[in-house]
Amino acid sequence: MVPMKPRRLLIPIAAGALLLASGGIATTALAVTSAPPPLVSKLSVKDKANATHWSIQAGLAKGKRVYGDATATYTAVPAALVKAAWIRDADKSKTAKVDPLATFQLGRAADVYVGLDTRAVRPAWLDGTWTDAASTEKASGGVTYRLLRKHFAAGMVALGPQGSAKTLKVRQYTIAVVPTTTAPNDFSLSVSPASQSVTPGQTATYSVKTGVVSGKPDTVALSASVSSATLTPASVTPGAGAVLKVTTKSTDSGTVTITVTGKDSFATHTSSVTLTVGTGGGTTYEAEAPGNTLFGGAKRRACAICSGGGEVGGILGHGKPDALQFNGVMAPADGTYNVTWWYIAGDPNGDTKCGGEPNPPSQGCRPGDLVVNGVSQGIFQFPDTPNWHTLGHLTVRLKLKAGSNTIKISSKTQDVADIDRIVVEA
Repeated sequence: MVPMKPRRLLIPIAAGALLLASGGIATTALAVTSAPPPLVSKLSVKDKANATHWSIQAGLAKGKRVYGDATATYTAVPAALVKAAWIRDADKSKTAKVDPLATFQLGRAADVYVGLDTRAVRPAWLDGTWTDAASTEKASGGVTYRLLRKHFAAGMVALGPQGSAKTLKVRQYTIAVVPTTTAPNDFSLSVSPASQSVTPGQTATYSVKTGVVSGKPDTVALSASVSSATLTPASVTPGAGAVLKVTTKSTDSGTVTITVTGKDSFATHTSSVTLTVGTGGGTTYEAEAPGNTLFGGAKRRACAICSGGGEVGGILGHGKPDALQFNGVMAPADGTYNVTWWYIAGDPNGDTKCGGEPNPPSQGCRPGDLVVNGVSQGIFQFPDTPNWHTLGHLTVRLKLKAGSNTIKISSKTQDVADIDRIVVEA
């Protein structure tokens, strides 16, 4: 009998793999491909009170719910973000102060977009390295978000707090992520110091700095928002600097915000500073100075437009002991002095109608109880400023004793303005 030759069989066992059978011996050849890491992962939220409302989402689109703790939905999403990975955060996180507010992992290089409510003050961490994306998102309730963009390599991303006041009607920022293959051509822009004070007729000088963020940005053209400003030179190579000079008139007074814009073929960045024009001759006491005493919920906070880069807010009253007390306010002799309060109160309609003495403005205001050396001076009213980006000032006459004095501002009924500083002069 002639023995039969064994048959060779090719048996498919999986896509991309074959089982070879011959003479009872089998071998396998499997092609194993590991899945790429997710674009967004490892979300960590430091705002513990609202962290459960944050989540990683896919497929950003019109009609999606914006926040995990609110019913608002997207009514318009720009084409660049349609179907993007995104983070649904918590609207109540807008008042959180913890920094960083949230962190997450990027599985590969990507552009991170932050949508900032157009009514909100741009926080300091959204600095010149974030590019204006020249587009917006919209949500129900008539809210518009200005989109800012920054390129990140694979790794951890940290986002800071929005830090809005509880009384301010703004929404928490939004977050979206779009993968990229190459870093964009981008530059940074900053102007310093953040604020200056001069007497009428003087010239204020600021330093403008640029830098390369990524790629190969080209020449940056510089411009300023006020006609009395000059920039030398008017265009720079990224990494170079310029000088901003603002010449005031003898009739000028008050505080103005000056915005410097840098623009090249790829991106546009802005940076803002403030200039206060006054009579001078006084002594300035910063509200956020560590030597002052804060009561109740009053808090020291960063403030980009304030003279020392900070302010004191949270003097809300309503039966609470919220207050700010300036300590060590010096006077050369017993007498009555001009005390000018610099502050921000951006409510468009005011908390209450101002009236009465000693300063009865016609617009809305934020009243405060004023106490000097433990003695009440009555209620003083801070007129509303046009918005939360503009400083206001109010001068009152106060009796001070020779040497050190205390000046305390509080409220029993309504919110007091956010206080930047006081200036004391005879």
